Amino acid sequence: MKRGALAVAAAGCLVACVGTPPPPAPGARISLTGEVRIIGNAPHSMAVLQVDDQTVWELSGISVALARPLVGRRATVRGTVRRAPAPGSWMPALEVESTGAAVNPSA
Repeated sequence: MKRGALAVAAAGCLVACVGTPPPPAPGARISLTGEVRIIGNAPHSMAVLQVDDQTVWELSGISVALARPLVGRRATVRGTVRRAPAPGSWMPALEVESTGAAVNPSA
């Protein structure tokens, strides 16, 4: 009985560890897909991307004016990780190199 419970617990831990990829490291080139938003108040507003796991990424290298037409739409953003996601740190940041076509989720 104890051996079976231990095996189930070990399998659960293995699935949890294997199922979660490590966060991207600073300098890594990645693509993210999510909803574009503008947060903050002028003159300190910034463009962000909220991805499906609810992580919010700061989008650097793109002005609020350029991001505004994408607000509320899903977009794919390619770029270089400037600040990796980590517990206890400010939101992760992506230096934007390009954005993909936005899709209206209600269409």
